[in-house]
Amino acid sequence: IADKQENVNSLKIELKDMLSLSDRFQNFVANKKSYQKIQENESILKEKKKDLDQVSSEIDKLNDSINRINDEEAKLRDDIYRLKESLMDLNQEKTILEDKIVLKNRNIEINEKILANKKALEDLHLEKIDLNNKVNEYYQNQRLIDLNKFIDELNDTNICPVCAHRHEDKFEKHHTAEIDIDQINKDLYEVSSKIASLESQNDIYKKSLVEIEDDVNILSDFEKLKDNIKRIENEISTDNEELTEIISKKSLERENLSKVNARANELKDQIEAIDKIIIEGELVKAAYLSEKDKFEDINVDDPVSYTHLRAHETLRYL
Repeated sequence: IADKQENVNSLKIELKDMLSLSDRFQNFVANKKSYQKIQENESILKEKKKDLDQVSSEIDKLNDSINRINDEEAKLRDDIYRLKESLMDLNQEKTILEDKIVLKNRNIEINEKILANKKALEDLHLEKIDLNNKVNEYYQNQRLIDLNKFIDELNDTNICPVCAHRHEDKFEKHHTAEIDIDQINKDLYEVSSKIASLESQNDIYKKSLVEIEDDVNILSDFEKLKDNIKRIENEISTDNEELTEIISKKSLERENLSKVNARANELKDQIEAIDKIIIEGELVKAAYLSEKDKFEDINVDDPVSYTHLRAHETLRYL
């Protein structure tokens, strides 16, 4: 009986050990599955980090591109500002030249009027000389008329009205003309009035002339100025077109950057989640690795494998 009791006790102990070993093996199998999942997650994590590195590199490239575009945009805006300032100065200069041209044209018109008056004055002075000559002719004619009266008296009386001597010869009368002195004097007055009026008018015209600086080159300067204005306007137009393209390009790059940043944030969230799972599985991983050498080759369906396991356990207690 004592031997049987001892045998029963031994079997109980062995059964207890076997149950404990079975539980440990079941835990090992569960830990192994978890460990395999952790390995999968670590592989996924590695790929995710690789993807994040690529995305980060792409973000750096996009940021560099946007910075270059910003530099180009700033330079273009500075150029446009400078050109607009130059254009404003040129337009102010153009306004000044236009005012000078108006004055120059007015001076030209006035000088043309002065020249026209001078020409008219020349003709009037000639006409006045002619009228004065006619006045002299009138008085010369009057003397001839008076002389003819003496000749008539002499011829009629044969006695000279001047010396009172008697003359038998007949004297021929001088040729005279009908001269309208009143009309001549009227014409002379009108011509003198016209001369005075035109001379007075020319004096007014001369006083109204404006002295202009660089009067000789003003028109050529104005044409050069217009060419410069047109050139700068074309440059501004070209720069504005380029600026529009740059702004459009920057908008596209920012849109791409926004998408890539969203992708990076998504990857970071995924990496963080996987990291958390891996960290949480560190204890399971450690438990699996501690039992790996003991249970890895065991097949629960194979009695030989199980006996091998028991042999290991028996050796451990020896």
